[in-house]
Amino acid sequence: MTFWLNGAFNDNPVAIRIDDRGFTLGDGLFETLAARDGAPAHLAAHLARLREAAAALFLPVPAGDREIADAMAGVLIRCGLDKGAASLRLTLSRGVAGRGLALPENPRPGLLITAAALPPPPAFLSTLTASARRMEGSLTSRYKTLGYLDNIMAREEARRAGTDEALIRNSRGRLVAASAANLFIVVDAVLITPPVKEGALPGITRSRVLAAARKLGLDVVCAPLDKDLPTAATEVFLTSSLIGICPVASHDGRAFPAPGPVTSMLREALSV
Repeated sequence: MTFWLNGAFNDNPVAIRIDDRGFTLGDGLFETLAARDGAPAHLAAHLARLREAAAALFLPVPAGDREIADAMAGVLIRCGLDKGAASLRLTLSRGVAGRGLALPENPRPGLLITAAALPPPPAFLSTLTASARRMEGSLTSRYKTLGYLDNIMAREEARRAGTDEALIRNSRGRLVAASAANLFIVVDAVLITPPVKEGALPGITRSRVLAAARKLGLDVVCAPLDKDLPTAATEVFLTSSLIGICPVASHDGRAFPAPGPVTSMLREALSV
């Protein structure tokens, strides 16, 4: 597998330094995005989100947008993934530094780009409510940091229960997101999604769905949800850069149409 690391393409395995803060402390960020026929989808939005998060974490990004875009194109070509669907992952670590939590005075961040084949998204998903909680005031709820253990364990809880995904509550006990996706529901023809301040990630596809819904004339509300999906909910779907809009067919054993009419309308709008 060819990858791009700190300005150079490489086909050989590279050992991670044992004093890299991304490895020892989870001190870093990542972005995952889809690519179609060699073109990363919505790259500007992903890079803007990365740079916003990096600025908040005092984490330098050691490459410009053009260099990153060229590197992604090169990785896709070298991996034979420049035709059809692929996924790209950009990983940014604060890099090698001494022991302790204090930020290094002269950071040497590492930037890695990898690619993989992207299978077709599932037709629908089953979900459960995970026992893991998301701290809505935490930086890890707003940014895609390398510390993803809560999400990992929520997904594992779902897997062991025989479901596809897990919905996570925040510290107030309100549903905010899935382990790797944003959450939307439809109630009385109103599209509802939890706000970022509740612990929802400001997802790229989430933003596109909200914009498309408003353009279609749908009523859209960013509002907190209760600890369970409301009984009046008629549709549930999840969104991410890799699965797009994916309907939820069942949650905690409760069935939903997959997809429902609003979900179908939005999927068509985003496919244009």
